[in-house]
Amino acid sequence: MWSPLQYPAFRTLWIAVTISNIGTWMHDMGVGWLMASISESSFMIALVQSATTLPFFILALPSGTLADIVDRRSYLLYSICWMLLSAALLGVLTLTDHVTPWILLTLTFSLGMGNAMMRPALSASVPSLVPRHELRRAITLNSMSLNVSRSLGPVLAGFLIISAGPAYVFLLNTLSFFVILFAIYRWPIAVNSDSLSLPVERFMEGMKAGLRYSRHAPMLQAVLMKGLVFFFFSSAIWALLPVIAVRVLNGGPTLYGWLIAMIGIGAVVATQLMGWLNRQYSRNTIINRGGLVYAFTLYAFGNSVHPGILFSVLFFTGASWLALFSSIVVAGQLAVPDWVRARGLSLVMLTMMGSMSVGSAVWGILADQFGIPISCSIAAIGLAVSLLLIRNIKI
Repeated sequence: MWSPLQYPAFRTLWIAVTISNIGTWMHDMGVGWLMASISESSFMIALVQSATTLPFFILALPSGTLADIVDRRSYLLYSICWMLLSAALLGVLTLTDHVTPWILLTLTFSLGMGNAMMRPALSASVPSLVPRHELRRAITLNSMSLNVSRSLGPVLAGFLIISAGPAYVFLLNTLSFFVILFAIYRWPIAVNSDSLSLPVERFMEGMKAGLRYSRHAPMLQAVLMKGLVFFFFSSAIWALLPVIAVRVLNGGPTLYGWLIAMIGIGAVVATQLMGWLNRQYSRNTIINRGGLVYAFTLYAFGNSVHPGILFSVLFFTGASWLALFSSIVVAGQLAVPDWVRARGLSLVMLTMMGSMSVGSAVWGILADQFGIPISCSIAAIGLAVSLLLIRNIKI
């Protein structure tokens, strides 16, 4: 599994992204905790997840188009600088006690904009950093990086909030962006030099070409369908976890951090099993069975009132999330050729994040109206039924 790290450019980027991901998960935990502290509404708390993911719905395709037709290295540097400035501004405003719920949502949305601009270009660069036969392992390593940081970041954030306050979480995230800036700045060449040698595409023509390609790519359409279903219903846990931690369990930031960390720990364990699972089962089988496990955890999450039970539930949530996320992303990578890779992946991200953004708002509204148990039960039943209806769509 570790063999892609023998390639220096990928190894440097992987270490930098891991450090930056720790800062990002600390930041996300801090934002969720801060909103739960200054707002009584489950809907407003759920909107934090929407503000994080909605920019992908708006900007994923334009950013994917730009990543295919301009120098990705320069493009990534500008995107990360935007995120750095957004995190720094939130940290300063929180430190000076000038944050309101709407300011918090606005700056969360701004940070999400930078992330939406960066992710398609970063994902599309991976095949240029490792040979094709290492691509699956490289993507799995990237997933592991995300989930190791999900295990560490929230716990560190919990201790930092108790000792110093959420402002310092946001400022520490600001510093983490300098690491990934340095790693990308050291790239010796444009990672999309092959596509830049092709005839120059204009921006609107490039977007139309990406959409035109997707209309005639059945495998990509299947990936988008699977992603739409899973991420819409799965967003209930991410949207309502701060409400559970603060309102239901009456916990502090340390408990909230450990709850998020359990998702990461489950995902890290699943990462070690993905090689075996991929040898034993098709991607379609992994998605169908993993989705049913996630549906069960959704129901148990909404109806758990004891921290010990919730820790176990979130462990299996993380494991099933990793299995589905990794399978969908690998299928998306393999479904598109190099010349349109960033645009194809941007459509995958648009579907994922757009459905999570809408889903988060929906589950927040239902939780306010009918309570968390009913909201999560509807999400669990909806996921299980939807996966059964599309189980024969192969990716």
